[in-house]
Amino acid sequence: MNRNRRVGEFLKELEMTEGRETGIPKILRAIQANGSPMPVFHTDEDRTYFVVEFPIHPVFAEVMAAQGSEIAGSEKASEKTSEKILRLLKRSPEMTIDQLSSEIGVTTRSIERHLKKLKEANRLRRIGPDKGGVGR
Repeated sequence: MNRNRRVGEFLKELEMTEGRETGIPKILRAIQANGSPMPVFHTDEDRTYFVVEFPIHPVFAEVMAAQGSEIAGSEKASEKTSEKILRLLKRSPEMTIDQLSSEIGVTTRSIERHLKKLKEANRLRRIGPDKGGVGR
């Protein structure tokens, strides 16, 4: 039997296969157990190869569609975070990244990304050295 070992190893890591030549029955049982549509097998007349089509689970399709709107919402949230940063720095220009992070409730890395974007958009500039400088 000619097998692609990488595909087999990948499916084994996902716990979708067991061992030699037992993967397809295990996959079919798992698909049936979670209510997914059954796969469609395509092959040529001589059966020299086969391709498996795994239809997406209807619930997952709904989740992905909802996340599409969440992605748009996250862009709005990003704008809100930037506005909060500007408002806080206007009130207290000496605030640190840690303080901004704590006040807004996002990670310091997120604050750093927002600060970078604000600087690139010329909505914020740093006055003074990295330690002890202020944002304006």
